[in-house]
Amino acid sequence: MNGSLSDEEFDVLNGLLHRLSEHDLDQFLLWKLRTTYGKVYISITRGHWFGSSDEAYDELPPPR
Repeated sequence: MNGSLSDEEFDVLNGLLHRLSEHDLDQFLLWKLRTTYGKVYISITRGHWFGSSDEAYDELPPPR
């Protein structure tokens, strides 16, 4: 695995995120990944971050 996601890989990721959000997300998930550039923090919540608005977020398309 190298480089950016292909369109097919993004579609799989999108579908899995939708499924996770629909069936497994209670209030929030907090994850961290180690990358070659340092740690990346991932937060998945049922609400937008304090001080932000719904318009600040890019909406993912429905899964195919």
